[in-house]
Amino acid sequence: MTESKMQAIILAEDGIRLAEVSVPEVKPTQVLVKVASCSVNRSDLLTTKGKNYGHVGGAAKVMGGGVLW
Repeated sequence: MTESKMQAIILAEDGIRLAEVSVPEVKPTQVLVKVASCSVNRSDLLTTKGKNYGHVGGAAKVMGGGVLW
C-alpha cells in the first residue's frame, strides 16, 4: 500500500467489505487522522441492511459511532 492509498470498510452492493481507496484530500479546515485499528459493530451491520438497533437512525446516524477514547 502506498502513501496515497489507505484501507477502508466500504458499503458495497453485497454488504460491507475491506477495500484499498485513495487517501482523501484534506481541506485547510480539516485534519486527517491515522487510525491503527477499528471495528464494525452489530448496529452498523444492521444499518447496512436498512434497520436500526438501539437508537434512532436517519441523517444523524454515524457509522462506527461507538468510538472508544
